Amino acid sequence: MASTKKTILESNDGKTFEVDKGVAHDNIESMASSLEKIILDSNDSKTFEVDKAVALDNIEAMASSKKKIILKSNDGKNFEVDKAVALQLQMIKYPIEQDWADTYFPLPNVKVNILSKVINYCKMHSDDNVPDYQLKSFDAQFVNVEKRLLFDLVLE
Repeated sequence: MASTKKTILESNDGKTFEVDKGVAHDNIESMASSLEKIILDSNDSKTFEVDKAVALDNIEAMASSKKKIILKSNDGKNFEVDKAVALQLQMIKYPIEQDWADTYFPLPNVKVNILSKVINYCKMHSDDNVPDYQLKSFDAQFVNVEKRLLFDLVLE
């Protein structure tokens, strides 16, 4: 009977395991490559060590959500906004999600002052870090305007 070479592995919590050396080598190599770490620097000079595979997935998702969209009001003023903000606008949400449209959206029926207010609203509502009570307060102030402006906001 052929003997199988064994090796002893120790876990972080001090437990030891006797396993087949060939199996251990293959599995450890596979785990090591999947758990490869990278260092990420944030804007505020903090560094984070994270799993490479997780980081790459998240970075790709963040990059696509930070894609810039240009909205052009009826008087020609351009507003550059994050894709997440633009997705709040129902009139352009579907073309963006389907990748039918470019990053430029002329809005010939929308006045600059209305578009500015709507973008401000969308920014607030696209920010996941804003607590609900703050959104409710913001919404109450947002609609507390003269009737004509409110009418324009609803229509445009």
